Amino acid sequence: MRPTEDEGERAEERSLVRLKLACVKNRGASSRRLSAFRFPFSLFPFALCLLFLADCGKKAAPLPPLVIYPALVRDLVVRQEGTKFVLYFSAPTANNDGTPLTDLNRIEIYRLTEDQPPPVPQSQPAAQSQPGQTQPAAPRAERASAAPVEVTVEDFASRAGSIYSIPAEKLSEFTQGNYVVYVDDLANFQPPRGLTKRFTYAVQPFGKKDRGPGFSNRVTVDMIRLADAPKDLKSLVQETGVVVAWTAPSTNIDGTTPPAIVGYNIYRKLAEEKYYPADPINGVPFPTSPYVDAGAAYGSKYTYIVKGVNSANRPYQETARSDEITVEPKDTFAPTPPQNVVAVASKSGVNLLWSANQEKDLGGYRVYRRMGSSDEFELISPEGLVKNTFLDTTVQSKKTYYYVVTAVDKSTPPNESGHSNEAKEYMP
Repeated sequence: MRPTEDEGERAEERSLVRLKLACVKNRGASSRRLSAFRFPFSLFPFALCLLFLADCGKKAAPLPPLVIYPALVRDLVVRQEGTKFVLYFSAPTANNDGTPLTDLNRIEIYRLTEDQPPPVPQSQPAAQSQPGQTQPAAPRAERASAAPVEVTVEDFASRAGSIYSIPAEKLSEFTQGNYVVYVDDLANFQPPRGLTKRFTYAVQPFGKKDRGPGFSNRVTVDMIRLADAPKDLKSLVQETGVVVAWTAPSTNIDGTTPPAIVGYNIYRKLAEEKYYPADPINGVPFPTSPYVDAGAAYGSKYTYIVKGVNSANRPYQETARSDEITVEPKDTFAPTPPQNVVAVASKSGVNLLWSANQEKDLGGYRVYRRMGSSDEFELISPEGLVKNTFLDTTVQSKKTYYYVVTAVDKSTPPNESGHSNEAKEYMP
């Protein structure tokens, strides 16, 4: 006989009651066992530390070792100089992690050479009609290569090759200031062949374990038609400075005319220095020969070169350098004679006054005197007279005196001017 629904619910309630009684009994027994054991709470911090250390002992995934190599070069610049390309970049001084670079092995120079893309026609506006012309001149078509597209690292790595390796022990021979300078003479690409080529450069430093950071920034350049180098350099020392003169080129590097030149840059260094500074002394391209270097100091020995430029504005390309010329300017130029010398007798003697000289290297003055019966002047002023006044206290009454003044500069020995106007005074 099947139980009714009420009987099933009562049976379920009886089962729950028995389960609760069993739980209470077990809890009482556990309480009695715990009461028999007293936990030493002074050891509680130690137990926590053991739990913490046990958790810290779990092994994490191992980190890969840090590979050290020279830092990446990012500032490569390439300039054309005549039929050569000159590379400039910062000398590596640190590793990829910022630590000092102490194990440089070498620096590799890379070059990719390829043909320039087909030239792009560029039409110039038609010229205006001149008086007497029946129609305007025909437009002239210029042809220029397409602008260079940056070569990717992958493409450069697959097609470029090393053209030179600078050993670490010879790096100083290629260093100018803070920059490493390398000249690619393009021996196999002289004009006219080189004028059809496109060149891409990069550099990479390597450590002792032959590890490098990868290629530097890539620089792509086309060889352009520049004028030949200036020649016949000459110099002349004048009071206003060192005059540098040269003969202008008559052809371009490929023999064509007229020469592609708009001005010149003049470079100067001390004769004992190895390299010329990066910037010319003229600031902006100078239009034509000669150039006066007003900044040259007497007593120093200088060496000069001149380069032509193809543009009046930066960035411009320069011709090959001229031959050097060395000059040691010496001051052989005396000040101008003092002007407006006057003499006035007084109780103390004869007072002399004149207009002050304005030379920057003026060292002082000398006062000369003669008697009426003599034609020879004698020096009466002390050495180092710098004021434009002088009192002659060695005169005698009833005599006539004649005076002249000269100016001297600071050279050793000093250069002395000619005589001033003669001043005459009678001592009563």
